[in-house]
Amino acid sequence: SVLVVHGVLMIALSVFLVYTVSAYSRNVAYTEGLVLFALAFLSVPLVISFDFFFGLDTLANAVRFSGSCLALAGSWFFARDFVRVGTDSGYGLGDRGGFDDGRDD
Repeated sequence: SVLVVHGVLMIALSVFLVYTVSAYSRNVAYTEGLVLFALAFLSVPLVISFDFFFGLDTLANAVRFSGSCLALAGSWFFARDFVRVGTDSGYGLGDRGGFDDGRDD
């Protein structure tokens, strides 16, 4: 069936991604974020198997929620260097000027 092939490929890709990132972690930027994304990606075939093959709706919903939390945490590991919380000028655009400060030549 297509779902079985899809699940097997996603599991293989997740394992490959986790192995590559963990084996070469000294050469990879944002190692934690990539591992969290791989685990979130791994939750998709788990949801497919729990929901469609075994009929475990509650467990599938729990795995969906944990997968989305893992994806959110992975996104935070990528974005945390670029997010500034508590600055006076918001995103720092106040001191740089913008289109309104430009001159028409």
